[in-house]
Amino acid sequence: MDVTGALHPGANQMEVEVTDEWTNRQVGDRRVAPEKRVLPPSGGRGRFEPQTPAESGLLGPVRVISVTR
Repeated sequence: MDVTGALHPGANQMEVEVTDEWTNRQVGDRRVAPEKRVLPPSGGRGRFEPQTPAESGLLGPVRVISVTR
């Protein structure tokens, strides 16, 4: 992503927010005690039941490259 328009001379700060796959939240909830779960109980009403976490987030190396023009 080109952030040239958002930068200014001197020091700049960049933040990257990463979220996880919703299916990973479901897998995670099944692996912890009920009082530590994030999602409400489904009561068996057709909830998708993934068995293993999916790859998500920042996959591979992340690079910030400075180019002088």
